[in-house]
Parts: sequence; structure tokens; C-alpha cells
Amino acid sequence: DIKAYEVGFKTEWLDRALLLNGALFRYDYKNLQVSRIVLAGTSPVSLITNAASSTIKGADLEIGIRPTRNFRVNIAYGYLDAKYNAYAFNATTDFSGTRMVRAPEHSVNVRAEWEVDLGADTHLVLRSDYALMGQFFHEPGQGELRFGPGTPLTREPSYGLLDLRATLSHGAWQLTAYASNVGDVSYRRTINALGNTVVGFAGAPRIYGAKIGYSF
Repeated sequence: DIKAYEVGFKTEWLDRALLLNGALFRYDYKNLQVSRIVLAGTSPVSLITNAASSTIKGADLEIGIRPTRNFRVNIAYGYLDAKYNAYAFNATTDFSGTRMVRAPEHSVNVRAEWEVDLGADTHLVLRSDYALMGQFFHEPGQGELRFGPGTPLTREPSYGLLDLRATLSHGAWQLTAYASNVGDVSYRRTINALGNTVVGFAGAPRIYGAKIGYSF
């Protein structure tokens, strides 16, 4: 059960060379299901647990700048205040008042794209994407030791990922070179905390390559 409230705006200025969008929102959840893997004796067990009451409050802001016809930059910022208001996991563990999992307080995304007309039906598009994620928690308990010896290890520090792409097109042909996670940043996609043991699943390392395509 969810009650959602949102107010926002979308605007364009200077003959669409500048755009400004924003939103404020609030989501009130009742009986939110939270998936966890816990130890039952010595064996891991997957559980769906119930957070009786949770609230997400936040804001989004997007700025788009197009100084020339062929070049544009978009910047998006997100703020989240996401908490479990009432989440008693069992008789001895109560996550009420702690931050929700995988909900960074701050996030930023930046995209820049430049298109060059080389003539003779040939175009070059250069694009970069940068995503910055504030710290967050993979498991309930917001990294506090009082919820178990492995809980502090569920904190994911802030990290940023840079992706680059160049696409050369000529008629129906396209040649694309790309590189993702250019800085080879180490981060975890997800983890499982089992008592004082944490099993982490690493995010993708630096990957680069090229591909060729033809449009029929």
C-alpha cells in the first residue's frame, strides 16, 4: 500500500537552449516487503520481511544546456530521505528509524554529447556519462554495529562511474568504440550479510570495446 504525493515543473528557455525541471515528492508505504538473506542455524535462508511503515521524501532537479546546435549537457541531481518508520524484524531486532536499503541521500548524473557533421553523409557523435552515487547500505541497519558484527560491512561508500562512447556513422553503417567504468572503480552491486560474514558481488570493472552495425 502506497500513498504518493508529487509536485514539479518543466520549463524551457532561450529557444530551448536551456531547460530546467524539478520535482518534490513523498511516498508513504504501508507493509513494504523487504527481501533479506539470513542465517537459519548454519544455512542461508531467503526471507521476505515486512516493514510496517516507511517514508521516502525527496527532490529531483535537472538542468539542460545546449550552447550550440550540436553540443548539449544535462545535469541531474537527486536527494532522498528514505527511512523505515516501523520495521520490527523480530523480537530482538528493530530497524525502526533507520535508513532504507539502496537509497543514497545524494546522487548526480552528468551527460555531455557533441555531434560533428563531417560531410558526405558522415557524422561523429562523442558522448560521456558520469554517475556519482552517495553512500548507501545494502542491508537494513544503516551500518550500525548494534545490529550485528557484519552490519558495518554492508555500507557502500560513495563512488562515481565514467562511461565514454564515440560513434562514427556513414549512411547505414555505424562504428562505435566504448569504455565503461573508465576509472576502474571498485564497488559492489549487492551483498549478503550472514551473521559476521559478508558475501559481496562486485560491480563490473573497466570494460572497453568496439562494434560495427548496419541499418537495413
